[in-house]
Amino acid sequence: IGEILSNMPSFKKMDSCAQLCVFCVDLMRRLVAIKETYVQGSNNSANPYDTILKQTSSTLEREKEVYDTAASAAFLSALMSDSQGRLLDACRPKNEKFNWESARSVGIPFWARSEKVISSIAEEIAQSIYKTTKSVMDCALYYVASRKMKTLKAIAATDRSDSGTKFMKFLLAHDFSSDRGRKAAEKNAYSLLRKRKYASAAAFFLIAEPPFIRTALDIITVQMQDPSLAFFVARLIENAPKTTTHFNDGLTIGGGFSLSSMGGGGGFAGSGDIGGNSIQTEENGVSFSEWTPALGPNSRRLLKAQLEDSSDSDICLECLQLLWLGRPNEAKIRLSRVSITDGLNAVDISAPSFIKATDSENSFASNGSKLLVKANEIINFCAAPTLLKGLKPDKRVLWSSALLSSRALNRCGLEIPSIRILIKIADLDYVEESVGEITEDKQHGEKLQGHNGGGGSSTNFDTFPSNAEVGKPCSSSIFDTYNAAPSASKQSKPTSEMNSSIFDSFDAPKPKSQSKSSETLSSIFDSFDTEPQKG
Repeated sequence: IGEILSNMPSFKKMDSCAQLCVFCVDLMRRLVAIKETYVQGSNNSANPYDTILKQTSSTLEREKEVYDTAASAAFLSALMSDSQGRLLDACRPKNEKFNWESARSVGIPFWARSEKVISSIAEEIAQSIYKTTKSVMDCALYYVASRKMKTLKAIAATDRSDSGTKFMKFLLAHDFSSDRGRKAAEKNAYSLLRKRKYASAAAFFLIAEPPFIRTALDIITVQMQDPSLAFFVARLIENAPKTTTHFNDGLTIGGGFSLSSMGGGGGFAGSGDIGGNSIQTEENGVSFSEWTPALGPNSRRLLKAQLEDSSDSDICLECLQLLWLGRPNEAKIRLSRVSITDGLNAVDISAPSFIKATDSENSFASNGSKLLVKANEIINFCAAPTLLKGLKPDKRVLWSSALLSSRALNRCGLEIPSIRILIKIADLDYVEESVGEITEDKQHGEKLQGHNGGGGSSTNFDTFPSNAEVGKPCSSSIFDTYNAAPSASKQSKPTSEMNSSIFDSFDAPKPKSQSKSSETLSSIFDSFDTEPQKG
């Protein structure tokens, strides 16, 4: 943190929310660099036998993947920022394009409000992948999800590998909106799934029109263990325009194809910032105060599942998910840390454990991921009251949240930070947001379960009468004058099931009886995975 303060990143023309995000991203990258330096040095002196044993055990037992990311408070503050265009430029790796790892580490799928920006970032990621691997199969998922089929075909024409040639012939041979094309895409997807090529399998499930969205998202979530990528792909596919999926057009170069559809002289081979102009034009778009989240059913399903499975008490991430689901009042309640059980009571909270000064520098570097997680926990804890203020809750809710955080820091002996939180929140000109200005998701009014006894979703701080009397006041409560009448929660209509999950079995479904000479359902990958013939 001292190194960042001595060499501050550029905050030019950024609001305070964007500045917090840039600070967290810079801190994350510095800690990851320390970890990678230590890991590289330890690998050079490691015992080869230990390395082989570790690799063998990892294939037998798959643990949950943990990715290095910035603090979730950075994602929430970025969502609330009105300078997202400049923020994207600041988060982009220096002199590089976004790849998926860098985009995931700064949380772009969770805070970029514009669907045009999301599509532009997806194309930038795909181009970065192709530039590195020279394989169209590796980048197909991002082009298919954003429905940029002509660009995908143009890149496939330049891939001279065996898989690239087969993929190009496959695109030309099928109309994926027809029954024949959908079955061919599904069979090839199962073939790739058996080979554990999960990203390519998901792309083939999505190439059909209409796509097998739920199956593809289940593969990304369960097999690839990447919920961020699943949410990113869901946003892309649900907001992408419908395009023609039959590719027999008149593009011509060399073997009959042209790169003109890619734009920018081929796009994937360029060195400039991809989508820079389109991102900057979004700077003058809808502000956060006027923003209304618009997610499709599959994106909502993913966020609800993440909320139900949340066990790490990351209040900033949960607040972010609730905002995307159109439940701002529940988001404020969760971020305020005010415990809601039988009534309204402010219960003291505990600050995250801090790193001890007696710990050695080598212990930090040897477990860099744990150090990053600890730093993110501290940032989330200290930033919560300030972020809550940006959501404009009731004054008493805001002040209660600030007092709880300040008391927790004070008990840890951090008097100055505890006072600074109070000073930051103590604004005599603070204006509450009226109930009418809050965006409610009337079609999806679910209750928030699993937190504080399950009563959070039925309480709306903004609608409390300030002078109503309670039957029997609780002496330990700061809300003695509140008459908290729980609002009736609306039940959401169950969404229709799309496709059953395929994870009970990875084997391809048996096709209906057809003539053996038919080539409709043959997989272009069958030569790599020949099915044993029946005796």
